[in-house]
Amino acid sequence: MPSRELQHILHGTGGANTLINLDLGGRQELVLARQVVRHPVRHTYVHLDFIRIRRDTAVSAEVPIHLVGEAAGHRDGGLLEQDCFNPVDRGQAG
Repeated sequence: MPSRELQHILHGTGGANTLINLDLGGRQELVLARQVVRHPVRHTYVHLDFIRIRRDTAVSAEVPIHLVGEAAGHRDGGLLEQDCFNPVDRGQAG
C-alpha cells in the first residue's frame, strides 16, 4: 500500500480506527492498523501491524475524546480536569 494513500486513510475522520480493505494478492481482507511506527524526523511510516477484522466479531478500539468549546464553570474561573483521553470502546465492525 502506498505511503501517501495510507497517510490519507489514517488521518481521516476515523483516524487509526478506520477499516481498511487490504488487497493480499487478489484476496480482499478487512483490517485495522495497529502498532504504527513512524520515523522520528521524516514522519514517514517505518512499520505497521494490521489486525484482521471479521464483521461478525466484536473488536476493541481506543476512541479519542476532543473537548470542544468552553464550559461555563471554566469560563468563570473554575478548573477543568479531563481524566480520560482515550477510552476503549467495543463493537462490531461496519
